[in-house]
Amino acid sequence: MVQLLKTTELDREQIGYVEMALQSCRRLTGLVADILDLSRVEAGRLQIKVTPFMFMEPFRAVEQFFAMPARQKGIRLTFYADERIPDHVVGDSTRLQQVLDNLIGNAIKFTQAGEINVETSLLPCPAPDKVRVLFSVADTGVGIDDAILPALFEPFTQADDSFTREYQGAGLGLSICKNLVEMMGGGISVDSAKGVGTTVHFCVVFGKVGAGPGQAEAKTVPRTDSVHEATVLVVEDDRVNPPR
Repeated sequence: MVQLLKTTELDREQIGYVEMALQSCRRLTGLVADILDLSRVEAGRLQIKVTPFMFMEPFRAVEQFFAMPARQKGIRLTFYADERIPDHVVGDSTRLQQVLDNLIGNAIKFTQAGEINVETSLLPCPAPDKVRVLFSVADTGVGIDDAILPALFEPFTQADDSFTREYQGAGLGLSICKNLVEMMGGGISVDSAKGVGTTVHFCVVFGKVGAGPGQAEAKTVPRTDSVHEATVLVVEDDRVNPPR
C-alpha cells in the first residue's frame, strides 16, 4: 500500500516520509525472514535442495544486485570465479545466494571506502563425484574486534553491541549463514583486523552433474521473446493485500 501511495501526487516532504516507511518495511520483512529461517534451522525443518544449476547463476545475481549500492558508496566491487569449477553443479543455488547476499551485504554496510573482493576457488575433494569450492568475501571496512570473533556466529550477536548502534541489523545473518553452509557440507570462518578489514571464508560441497543415480543433466532453457495473451483471475480475501 505504501508503494501505491508513492505513485500518487506527493510533495517533497511527503515523498520523504513514504521513502522512510518503505525502508522500514524492507527492514522488517528482512528481519521476519531471518527469524523464520533461524526457527526452521533450530527445529530441524530447513531443507537443502539438491538440484542441478549453473554455478555462475547465483554469482551473477549477487553481482548485479550489489553493483549499484557499492557504486553509490564509492566502493570498488570485484568478482572472480575459478575457471576450473564446473559450469554445472548439483546443490541449492537459492541457499548459496542467500549466504552470498548476507556476506556481501555486510561487507558493503561496514565498508565506507576501498574495495570488496568476492572470489571462488576450487579445493581438492577426495570424493570423485563431489566438487568442493571455497568462497571468500574480503572488504576494507571497519573490521571486527578480536573479543567479538568467538561469538560472531551466535544469534543476535553484532560487532557493535552498544545500546545505540551506528549500523542497522539484528545480528542473525551470520548465524543463518553458518547453519546453511554446514548443511551444504562445508564450514565458515572469519579473519578480521580492527580498522583494516574483514575476510569471510566459507566452503561448500556440490555434487557433479550426472555423477549420482537419477541426476538429471542440467540444461540451459533458451529464452523466448514470444508473448502469449492470457486471462488471469486473482482472488484475494483482504482488501489491503494488492494482487501481485
